[in-house]
Amino acid sequence: MTVMNQDSCCDKNPETSSCAESLESTPQSDLNSTKLALGLVIATLIYNAVEAVIALYLGTNCKSILLFGFGLDSIIECSASLAVLYRLYIQARGASVDQLERTESLVHKYVGFTFLLLAAFIALQSSWILWKQLIPEESFWGIMLAVLSLIIMPLIAWLKF
Repeated sequence: MTVMNQDSCCDKNPETSSCAESLESTPQSDLNSTKLALGLVIATLIYNAVEAVIALYLGTNCKSILLFGFGLDSIIECSASLAVLYRLYIQARGASVDQLERTESLVHKYVGFTFLLLAAFIALQSSWILWKQLIPEESFWGIMLAVLSLIIMPLIAWLKF
């Protein structure tokens, strides 16, 4: 997508300029943007689902609170992706601006609430580990999962912008 600087092709009043139309979105460009957004949300959802299964399995077998928390974070991210997917679905179906704003507000509240739950879980589990003076053990596969996430998730985030 090419972003044009308004001063580069238009006079100072874009309403009277011949290139004003090129700066406005079209139904086709909106549809393409929505399709791209849907694809990226689905890719994020699939990656986070796989990551959740692996992290929960490894966290349980290695008795690693960090890996288990990483798996729970992935589940929360999956549920957040589903909420965003629903919002994009509503947009693709031609919802009104008012309905989109209400849905967007609900999605933000839902995602915020789920991350508060995750923070509470991690705080409680970490406190328990500190109180019991448990020594964390490292896991090769846990480190590999973290490295993979450090490569894949920034790429997906970059594509979203």
